[in-house]
Amino acid sequence: MATVGELEVRMTGHEDLCSSRFAKIELQFDATNARLKRIEQVLMGAAGTIILLLVGIVFKLAGVS
Repeated sequence: MATVGELEVRMTGHEDLCSSRFAKIELQFDATNARLKRIEQVLMGAAGTIILLLVGIVFKLAGVS
């Protein structure tokens, strides 16, 4: 059976390992979040452009100046 000291050493090592893993996961999450934000901005700009073009076409066909 392991002593309290041995278990404490194992637990501390486990905590350090998990802390390092979670730090890496957080970095990956931040990078993914930044990419998604850029994609969202591009899509919103494209949707706005399409809407404005369609409105212009409708006004042109309706003869409104």
